[in-house]
Amino acid sequence: MKNCIMMVVAAVGLCAIGTIAEANYPHYYKAKWYPRYVGTMVTYYYSNYYYAPDRYHVCYYYPERGRRHIYYYNWERKVYWGRFDFESGKYSLLDQKDRKENLGDIPESAFPKPVALDQVKIPGTDLNITAPPVLPD
Repeated sequence: MKNCIMMVVAAVGLCAIGTIAEANYPHYYKAKWYPRYVGTMVTYYYSNYYYAPDRYHVCYYYPERGRRHIYYYNWERKVYWGRFDFESGKYSLLDQKDRKENLGDIPESAFPKPVALDQVKIPGTDLNITAPPVLPD
């Protein structure tokens, strides 16, 4: 019986440690951008933004749209949820109603004025978003 109680206490302790570890997980981007080719042409680049163990969003950079923005995509919900502006170093978080699966379905007017990164939470978390890696050449 004593061994059983000790096992339960140990299991509860491990669960608590796992929850604390997830809350303190260092969110980060993959260090590089990966190209997506169609034939010999790069159509976009992507990088994953990890914010919890095995949890991430995908960041997309579309060269044909210019070097100003990268777009954040929640692959679990299948929606774009905002963009980072390299000129200002700020972020635009889309309203829920403006989040769409296809970037082409989001009008430019839907993106609000960018705000400082410390004012933007990663959707579904209490973590502030951080700046992405430098764009590829």
